[in-house]
Amino acid sequence: MSPSSSVLLLLGLCCVVTIAIDKSEPYRPCHGPKVRPGLCMREPTCIIPPKKDGVCTKDCHCPEEKKCCVNNCEYKCMDPWDGVKPGECEDNPPCLKPPKEDGACTKDYHCSGRKKCCITDCDYACVFPRDGART
Repeated sequence: MSPSSSVLLLLGLCCVVTIAIDKSEPYRPCHGPKVRPGLCMREPTCIIPPKKDGVCTKDCHCPEEKKCCVNNCEYKCMDPWDGVKPGECEDNPPCLKPPKEDGACTKDYHCSGRKKCCITDCDYACVFPRDGART
């Protein structure tokens, strides 16, 4: 095999590998920082990994202030979340010492579904808010 044939073969292999890599995730141009401020709302775990053929896989694929979040097991551009869930925590008797921060949570976004991170029995726990809604 001549040196020029070897070079052509190598270039051909590079093109095939590049095409295979590009097919694994659709090309999307990035606009702005790859990670934007704010959080994605935590949702129940998907049984299968989220599809990567949606509108985004990174925040920069989304318009302006939106974030790329998993919603219904697909990546979608959504408004960022501040991490505070609606509703109020139940009133609890005052604690003589500060609550431990090694419990189930320290912020609402550590809790699943509608549960909030509240102080109960002088410790943090994930509980349903006072409004009583459990869905």
